[in-house]
Amino acid sequence: MSTLQVEREHMAALETQIADLERRLAILRDEKALVQETLDAYKYPVLELPNEIVSEIFIQFGPLSPTLLTQICARWRRIALTTPQLWRAVHIAFWMTAVGLRPQIQLADTWFSRAGLCPLSLEISGTSDSAIPREEISELAVEQARWEYLKINVSDFDPMFGLIGPNASTSSSRSSEVVSLEQVPLLRSAVLSGFAPSYIVLPWDQLTSLGLKRVFPDECPHIAMLPADSDTTLPEIRLPQLQSLVVKALEEHYEHPFISSLVTPSLRSLEVSEDQLGRTTIETLQYLFSRSQCNLEELHINRRCSIGNAITIFARIPVYCDNIGISASEDTSESSLERDMYEESTDEW
Repeated sequence: MSTLQVEREHMAALETQIADLERRLAILRDEKALVQETLDAYKYPVLELPNEIVSEIFIQFGPLSPTLLTQICARWRRIALTTPQLWRAVHIAFWMTAVGLRPQIQLADTWFSRAGLCPLSLEISGTSDSAIPREEISELAVEQARWEYLKINVSDFDPMFGLIGPNASTSSSRSSEVVSLEQVPLLRSAVLSGFAPSYIVLPWDQLTSLGLKRVFPDECPHIAMLPADSDTTLPEIRLPQLQSLVVKALEEHYEHPFISSLVTPSLRSLEVSEDQLGRTTIETLQYLFSRSQCNLEELHINRRCSIGNAITIFARIPVYCDNIGISASEDTSESSLERDMYEESTDEW
């Protein structure tokens, strides 16, 4: 048999195999079409939920960014963008320089616009070795009448004077300036860290939750309306609406503890470093409870102590709480009560 004849027979065999495969492919394509038709007719339960239910599920989504919800499908994107409660909380962070701050401010403006009429939550944190323009921060002040939760944790407090507004004075010295936030009628929860209490004045009597982290009592002069350099014993500090209080300070005992000056008749939850209770822990707590006449439900004391010492303190605290505890060591992380303050404020929205 010649070479030409062999190649022709090989070609015929290949064509037969190709035809057979094409028939099998046609059968598979028909089967695929039937399966696709069945899938197209299937109704996924989550896609059958009314928009109102999906929106409520999104609200319970948790602390993750709502922008994740806009990336699932077109319907979820529409629902997320029209659910104001998802966009009520913004965190502004700057580290070392102002680079990257402008996009965050612009994003905050977008989120607050999507939040509609919802009360807002604002957190500002960061450190800076160079000047952060107050004008950048002042844009956030436009919405301060809607703030319900405010958390400030910055090492350089100068930019925070922008929170007063775009017309904030810059002529006076830093030591004499304060950030007085008076146009915040909805503000109920605040967390201030480091030097923030030395420079910020809030409508304290309307707060229901207050967190003071890594602060000294003498760094809170404006809560007691004292001069910043005052060495006198703190006067009575009335916080009539306060329900939750967290005070986490640097390790140092005080002869006149900040806590002993408080009158908090509505207090339900208290978390405090033992260092903030002075040298007579039990007496300070007794004085607070008896003077405030509060019905405390939750008490946590952060201290370095043994189990035996903790039991001794438990036995001497003359108050009935549903939840009472003493930590074995100082914890500088975000407290459980502080997390609850944020969650409660957002749950109400």
